[in-house]
Amino acid sequence: GTQLDCARFGSHWQDIGFQGNDPATDLRGTGMLSLLTILYLVREQKSLAQKLYQLSQNETQNFPFCVLLINLTKIALVALRNGYLNKECNKRLAILPIMCDVFSALTYEHYKLWKTGKTIRDSGFVLKRLEEKTKSSSQCTELISNYKKYCNEKDGVFEKGDIVFLNVCKKDGQKTLESYGSTSQKKSRLVSK
Repeated sequence: GTQLDCARFGSHWQDIGFQGNDPATDLRGTGMLSLLTILYLVREQKSLAQKLYQLSQNETQNFPFCVLLINLTKIALVALRNGYLNKECNKRLAILPIMCDVFSALTYEHYKLWKTGKTIRDSGFVLKRLEEKTKSSSQCTELISNYKKYCNEKDGVFEKGDIVFLNVCKKDGQKTLESYGSTSQKKSRLVSK
C-alpha cells in the first residue's frame, strides 16, 4: 500500500463530491473515462480544480464536485460520439487529449457560470447551457480555443507551481481532506472519523 490507499467504501467519497459511500455507483454512465478526466483535472488543471472545489464547498452555492465532473465528462463524450470532435482529433491525431480539452473547457465554463451566484437549483439549467456549447464541430473548436486563450492570459485562473489538490486517506484514525491553493497558501480541513 501507499499513503494514498483508502477504503473502497466510506463517507470520505462524499467529502469530495460523490453521492454516496461507494463512488462506483456514480460512474455507471461514463465509467473509467470519468475517473481519467477527474484525475486529469486535479493533476493538470490544478488551480481550476482548486477553485471549482472551493466553490462546491460554498455554504449557499455547494454542489457535489465529482458528480458534476462526471456530468461534464458525459457532455464531452456525447460530443465525441456525435462526431463533433472528429476534426480536432484528426488534426492532432489523438482522442483522449481532445476529450480532456473539451472537459476542461466545460469545467471552466461551469465555474464561470456558477460563481455568478448559481445554486443547486440551477444545476439542470447550467448543464443544459453547457451541452449547447458542444452541439457542433465549430462550437467545440470554439470552446477549446476560448479555454486555451484564457489559460494563456496573465490574469487567468491558472497559477503555476506545485499544487496538491485532494488527498483522501486515513491518518491516525481520522479522514483527512486536504485542499491546497498553492504551496505558499496552504489550507486544510480535517474531518473526524
